Amino acid sequence: MASLARALFSSLGHGRCTVRGMSYRHAMSTMVLAEYDFQGGGLAPASASVVTAAKQLPGPTTVLVIGSDEKAADAARQCCQLAGVDKVLLAKSSTVKAVAESFTDVLLKCIKAQGPFTHVLAPASTWGKSIIPRAAAVLDSAPVTDVIDIVDEKTFQRPIYAGNAITTVQIKPVKDTSIFLTVRPTSFDAAPLGDAACDVVDLAEEVIAVTAEEAGKADLVDRQGKVSDRPELGSARVVVSGGRALKSKENFHIIEALADELGAAVGASRAAALE
Repeated sequence: MASLARALFSSLGHGRCTVRGMSYRHAMSTMVLAEYDFQGGGLAPASASVVTAAKQLPGPTTVLVIGSDEKAADAARQCCQLAGVDKVLLAKSSTVKAVAESFTDVLLKCIKAQGPFTHVLAPASTWGKSIIPRAAAVLDSAPVTDVIDIVDEKTFQRPIYAGNAITTVQIKPVKDTSIFLTVRPTSFDAAPLGDAACDVVDLAEEVIAVTAEEAGKADLVDRQGKVSDRPELGSARVVVSGGRALKSKENFHIIEALADELGAAVGASRAAALE
């Protein structure tokens, strides 16, 4: 019974999961893949929180902004004002498409040209979680998703079982291979804005240009989104959520009114969302 209890205790996230490989000892450095509003422009608040997470790792922090228009350049200039940022790279090219496949190709090119980076971080948003696993797979690295705490440069905590338990993951990275992380923005304070502490470095077109073969992987046909004054659900500090107790979707205005008073995001249980 004692051994069974210990096994159960470990499975609930109080143990430690280790991904083994060859250890490395070159200088630490971190890249943050910044997310911004591709339609309206402006740096996503989640990116500032990822910078705070990156500063818990040893070495300088480099922020990478990828895009095809002036919105990317504006976001890069905003990144220069974030406390703790040592360098900002702008990968701007008309060949970049606003799809995960294109962003992944450019990210890998930048890591190769500007690296090596021991860690590559992105927000744990739909956007970040569609890019980081792809890049990690190409470089034969195991990504750690939804990180809520950084214990040290190779040990991270993330929730499991729908947040009912916390597991500690330790990575023993392969030499010259980055550790890829997606970070939950609500677990880290946003890096404060200040005076620009660095300049934007424009990467050469020949370094980041997407080839015709790469561009053929996927294309953006249409983007539909609802404009709201409320904060994004993934980065909101306060969330007001409703479920079956509201009886019907017509009663959801009660939740929305309270959210507006609190400056909160609106959520819903799975049961309510499916009805």
